[in-house]
Amino acid sequence: MKKTGFDRLACEVCAKYGFCGSGHTGTFVHVTDFLPESGPVTAEQFTDWLLIADGYDPESQAEVFEKFRAIFRPIFIKHMGADCVEAGLLYYSPGNSDGFFHPRRRARRRSRPGT
Repeated sequence: MKKTGFDRLACEVCAKYGFCGSGHTGTFVHVTDFLPESGPVTAEQFTDWLLIADGYDPESQAEVFEKFRAIFRPIFIKHMGADCVEAGLLYYSPGNSDGFFHPRRRARRRSRPGT
């Protein structure tokens, strides 16, 4: 099955930058834990959630957030096609087996009209 833009985005931020989620809270946390079911999601929001999932604090580490917003915005746009996308586009393809960066995540199924 063809990988989604989100498959490619998540793979790049994990494989190249090491943002794969973490267990810093005692429970594994991943960026997908912060994604809304619907509505707009910006590259900045995605970056913030990515860093928070890896244990960074937006208040005490504001400079880190600014640095990675600048790095990840073009990566988000490259894979998702825009600076702001509908949350429903942020899902793993059903056939994605790259479990090294989302070991507990399954593909989010899009609901069909009328179901």
